[in-house]
Amino acid sequence: MSCTMYYIIVLQYVLSGGGIITKRMGRPFSENPKDVRLSIRLDQKHSEMLNEYAEKHNVNRNEAIRRGIVKLLEEE
Repeated sequence: MSCTMYYIIVLQYVLSGGGIITKRMGRPFSENPKDVRLSIRLDQKHSEMLNEYAEKHNVNRNEAIRRGIVKLLEEE
């Protein structure tokens, strides 16, 4: 029993102190993270307009709204 316990302790030391743990895989971090949440209410007409634009330009609703904000600010 003591031999097994010794092996576990040594293995744990090697994993935590030996740098064997690899970097986690996943999506890379964004240069411009979208971490602000916004909730809006639309009537049926404007919701349909937003959906039509998003479908026509092959973007999601969030991207369509972002484009609208940029366009409004460019017109000023």
